Amino acid sequence: MLASSGRLGLVNREIEIPVYLCDSLATRTERVLVGEVCKLHTKGGDFLIHKELVEGGIITDVLDIFYDSLSRLDNWDSVNNILKKEILNLQQYHSNIKVNLKELYNNLKKHQEEERERIWCKLLKNAFAPLLKGKFDFIIGNPPWINWQHLPREYRKYNTKLWKEYKLFTLKGMDAILGGSRKDLSMLFTYICADRYLNKNGRLAFLITFTVLRSKAGGGFREMRFKKENYKIVEIHDYQLLQPFEGANNQTGFIIIDKGKKTEFPIPTTVWKKSGPLDYDHQWEQAKRYLEAEYKYGYKLRDDLKGAPFIFLKKEEIRLKKLLKDSYYTAREGVNPLGAQGIYIVKVNRQNQNVIYIKNQGNVGRKKFPQVLHKIEPNLLYPVVMSSAVTKIPWKVNLDTNDPLYIIMSQNPNEQKGIRKRIMKNKYPLTLKYLEHFKERLNGRPGYKRYFMRKGGHKVAPFYSMFNVTTDTFKPFKVIWKRMGNYLSVCVVNSLNTPHLGSKLLIPLDIYAFVPCDTLSEAHYVCGIMNSKKVRQLLSIVTDPGKSFASPNILNFLNIQKYNKEQTIHRKIAELSKKIDNYVNIEGNDEIPTNFMEELDELVEKYYHV
Repeated sequence: MLASSGRLGLVNREIEIPVYLCDSLATRTERVLVGEVCKLHTKGGDFLIHKELVEGGIITDVLDIFYDSLSRLDNWDSVNNILKKEILNLQQYHSNIKVNLKELYNNLKKHQEEERERIWCKLLKNAFAPLLKGKFDFIIGNPPWINWQHLPREYRKYNTKLWKEYKLFTLKGMDAILGGSRKDLSMLFTYICADRYLNKNGRLAFLITFTVLRSKAGGGFREMRFKKENYKIVEIHDYQLLQPFEGANNQTGFIIIDKGKKTEFPIPTTVWKKSGPLDYDHQWEQAKRYLEAEYKYGYKLRDDLKGAPFIFLKKEEIRLKKLLKDSYYTAREGVNPLGAQGIYIVKVNRQNQNVIYIKNQGNVGRKKFPQVLHKIEPNLLYPVVMSSAVTKIPWKVNLDTNDPLYIIMSQNPNEQKGIRKRIMKNKYPLTLKYLEHFKERLNGRPGYKRYFMRKGGHKVAPFYSMFNVTTDTFKPFKVIWKRMGNYLSVCVVNSLNTPHLGSKLLIPLDIYAFVPCDTLSEAHYVCGIMNSKKVRQLLSIVTDPGKSFASPNILNFLNIQKYNKEQTIHRKIAELSKKIDNYVNIEGNDEIPTNFMEELDELVEKYYHV
């Protein structure tokens, strides 16, 4: 449309841009057959058109005549005479249709008189255009890229049945609650176009947000199947480094789909990059001089999973596919105080027999809280692993053993909500009193309302409940790493010998993911594998830097078998990991010798047979 804008002045008539007049998704939802009549629901009211007018293909001509007549506010008799002259086969239709035409014209005329606007005529014409145009051999376009949660509430409500019909809502339970269901409108648009407007064996080519090929939310889209029809992704082009849209920093991709065939892997994929001073105004002959193409192969992240995210490998990286399989181990997020770190994270001020005097760290976290000095029982206090504890030096854990920070674990790991209030009253009354000091703030946490409140404000857990606390949180050994960033640095933590409470289990915050383990050898076996060069290389390919870089989900595709001390390779990896851990943490070194890492990488390559 933009490319042809310079020629519009050469056309001596009104130019109609249908996309502004009719939502192709909402139209399909709102255009309903009621008996013999097609009903189109709009903000201007309901418009009724007899289905024979649509099926007979004359509705477009009728609406064109209506449009001209409305400019003069002609009465029905005048319009009827024009219809008889201009549309020769109108006489063959029965009287019900003629009555419908009269009612439709008078309805449109009413809008014209009230609003001085003939747009309703064009809206109707565009609404039924898809039914009149039939199907095509080729469809090319750039569908709307709008995230589901950014659409107006009423629009989402209206189109939900379409998402369900095309099976694009694939996530359930906590995955959906945690934001995995953030779908893009381009997915639905693509499926509707391929289903309704593309001929069998036809080809569709769309610019599309690349996230639909890699995110959880795109699972239904990537299945490339609707009802009994298959769709084959023939080619993928990655424009993310190219950034083709001026002023927009988005993840642009281009896909070519054939209808009636199954997708075969690997999918030929081209990654486009700038190799010179490429300008947005360049024509193709100029632009191609400054473009560089890198060829990759698109695979499913997990061959055994429907709708699995895609990964894109260079030829020499294809052997990394041997690392891809479901892990025996499950990773979890650390403890999430739901925005109240400044209440739950404390320092010990002093100790008096069985009472601990604490001061909350009100400035920790985004939300700030007033600091108070309060006495509590020591039972629910645990040393906490803060963000600064893990750096880019693998295995290295920096903890303040003289004056550590603690977290109040007022959570029942079995019920995954706060310890029941009557138990708190009986066993930990001082801790309860401290938490009640912040009751209003804890009740007001958006995360608390999201996970622990139901409609009508009904609470299903105590106001001091946290998130991501399970029995795994209290396992004796944990393999931890930061979920966000651009570098994987994996460490093993267990207990800390604190000056106030003696030896107590270390608890990681939700900035970390962790694997719970029962023994130190098992933990170092997992840690050693994850710190290897091959795993880091795979992670850099599969995930993007940022918030989702190394989420717990990485163990959904990283094949780590259950630790078996009888297997030599398992023992050797664990022993070497312990050795490196001692080198950086006990001996206090900040650099890992090259020969240690080379030995580890060799062991892991043998482990995966790569």
